[in-house]
Amino acid sequence: MNAAVELVVLFSVVSLGASQVPVPKLPPGHTYGNGSSSAPIQLDFFIDLQCSDTKEAFPTLLQVADYYGGKRLRLLFHFFPLPYHRNSYVLAQGAELIAAKNNEAVALAYMNAVFRVQDRFLNKPTENKSAIAIISDVAAVARTVGVNPSQFINELANYDSPLRTQWKYGCTRGVAQTPDFFINGIQIVQATPSWSLKDWKKIIDPLLTILD
Repeated sequence: MNAAVELVVLFSVVSLGASQVPVPKLPPGHTYGNGSSSAPIQLDFFIDLQCSDTKEAFPTLLQVADYYGGKRLRLLFHFFPLPYHRNSYVLAQGAELIAAKNNEAVALAYMNAVFRVQDRFLNKPTENKSAIAIISDVAAVARTVGVNPSQFINELANYDSPLRTQWKYGCTRGVAQTPDFFINGIQIVQATPSWSLKDWKKIIDPLLTILD
């Protein structure tokens, strides 16, 4: 992350500190699978769908959640579109819309579909595209997972406010990059996108042993 980006995020955090952050109607985050709110391990995963590092980490985090099961570990997704990724916000809006209107399988299918064509939404390939054209492209991705593209476009703006609240929540936690990981509220600063299940087990297994 360059100095200019760090200043943008720092300014955002300072600004948030000077005013009341919106209180979410529900606890932030989207629970993966059957993860329980009473699970001893709460793993928060802050993601940006235009971020190649998020794309790398995504399947492993699902593997981690599946390995431990929902009674022992709950994985929560938090969308945190970075300001220097031009299209990450609208991609996240799409995910919020689909998650609200469909079951989890469709939302996960959408995120995986975005990752498969992520190169199309990078800054350089879309620098001469209008916002309307980009929204149309995102709707085309949504269509591949069974979402009506016209309805998607018409309802997308409804998910601006929830996403803003989610982003501001991330700022209050000190999130400044993606992916970012927290276990039971503590940032796992040594975690990297390339971590395997084996790497995560080194952090999680001792915690479960203590709890047992």
